[in-house]
Amino acid sequence: MRAQERVEEVNQRVQRIIAGDLRERLPYRSVDEPFSKLAIIVNGMLDEMETLIHALAGVGNDIAHDLRTPLTCARLTLERGRTNATTLAQLQAAVDRATTGIDQALTIVTALLRLAEIENGRRSAGFGCVELHEMLREVRDIYEPIAENKNIALHVRATRQLTVRGDRDLLIEAVANLVDNAVKFTP
Repeated sequence: MRAQERVEEVNQRVQRIIAGDLRERLPYRSVDEPFSKLAIIVNGMLDEMETLIHALAGVGNDIAHDLRTPLTCARLTLERGRTNATTLAQLQAAVDRATTGIDQALTIVTALLRLAEIENGRRSAGFGCVELHEMLREVRDIYEPIAENKNIALHVRATRQLTVRGDRDLLIEAVANLVDNAVKFTP
C-alpha cells in the first residue's frame, strides 16, 4: 500500500509538471532506496530542463531586442522617404538606407542560425584561421564614418599579428556588435 501511495504522489506531481509547474520535484526519502535514487535523477533532469527553458526565454528576448533596432530604423526611413521625398533620387536614397537596416537584421538572423549550427556540431567544419588584426581593421573601416559623425575617434592598434581558429563571420559579428554599441552609447 505504501508503494501505491508513493506512486500516486509521484503521479500527481508529474501531472503538475506536465501542466507547467516547472518548480515541482519528485519526493524522495533515502538515497539508498532505488525509488529515491530514480527520483533524485529525475529531479536533476528537471533542474536542467528548467534552467534551459529560462535561458531560452532570455535568448528570445535578446533576439527581439537585437532585431528591433535595425527593423525600426528601416521602417522609419521608409516612412520618412514616402512622406518627405520630392524626387525619385531622394526616394531611392531612403530605400537604400532602409535596405541597409534590413540587411543588418538579416545578418543577426544568419549569425543566430550559424550559432545553432555550431552548437549542433555542423558548422565547425567551416572554421578556419582568422587573422584578428585584419578583421579588426575591417570592422574599423565599417564603423569609422559613423564614429566620425559623432566626433569619436576609432583606431585599431595591433602591435602584432594574431591568428585564431574560428568562424570569421561570427567573430566579425561579435566585434561589430561591441563597436556598434560603443559608438552608439559613447558620449
